[in-house]
Amino acid sequence: MVAEHRMSDTLWRSANASYRCRCVLKKLVILKPFGNSRSCLRKLYNVRREREAEKRPATGLTAWFAVNLPFSMINFSMPDPAFSNLSQAVLAGNAPAVVEEVNRLLAENSSPQSIMDKHLIPAMEEAGRLFEESEFFVPDLMIAANAMKEAMKILNPLLKNAGTTKLGRVVIGTVQGDMHDIGKNLVAAMLEGGGFEVVDLGVNVSPEKFVDAAREKDGTIICLSALLTTTMPMMKKVIEKLESEGIRSNYRVMIGGAPVTDDYARKIGADGYSDNAGAAVTLAKTF
Repeated sequence: MVAEHRMSDTLWRSANASYRCRCVLKKLVILKPFGNSRSCLRKLYNVRREREAEKRPATGLTAWFAVNLPFSMINFSMPDPAFSNLSQAVLAGNAPAVVEEVNRLLAENSSPQSIMDKHLIPAMEEAGRLFEESEFFVPDLMIAANAMKEAMKILNPLLKNAGTTKLGRVVIGTVQGDMHDIGKNLVAAMLEGGGFEVVDLGVNVSPEKFVDAAREKDGTIICLSALLTTTMPMMKKVIEKLESEGIRSNYRVMIGGAPVTDDYARKIGADGYSDNAGAAVTLAKTF
């Protein structure tokens, strides 16, 4: 029983998406009577619904597990009529299924833009919403974003050939002196999934490199990321470089990162701040 509690607690804390936790769920002794991994999840789904409907407290390990497991882990193993198979595959982080669905839709003469508009963008918007509501965690967002990237590898060349118009252009990077890229990569993936053209400059990016990349197209959004407090001043250096070149008004500057705040964004003259990837997409769409 102690091992079962440890396993459930570890799984809940890891917050991976449903397809990754199914193989763990079916190994739990407490769940073995319910059958295979999918039926385990369905059982948890039903227990949770019953508890919510009857407003009864959780009793026993199974009920506790059903109540405390992030709802997204249970819910995305069930067909959801509100989302297509492709959208659900993205939300579950199932990259092979994403590739299969994209190829199927293309074979059925769906346009690359319609696949973006009807399947990928709604999926990433839903991922952002679930993160805001604490039903998705950073690992959930990362595997959803990685699955979406597999779709974009197929669609980007087709979109380019079709001359499809993107929502906007984004230049993103981690500022000079900072080598951290997990948050930056997640924001970049979410922005691409949200319909933006994304130019990822990587890490340790100088103010000059940000400005040179932005110059290629007026209206570009410049996204600056920093994880270290010691590198945060480089964000201001980028803005100062734009001002010294006399082109500050041609661009929007967004900043983010663990130590960054909305107050700091206002202090250095940035146009916006976001503390998570989903909100960054929402903010970018307002520019």
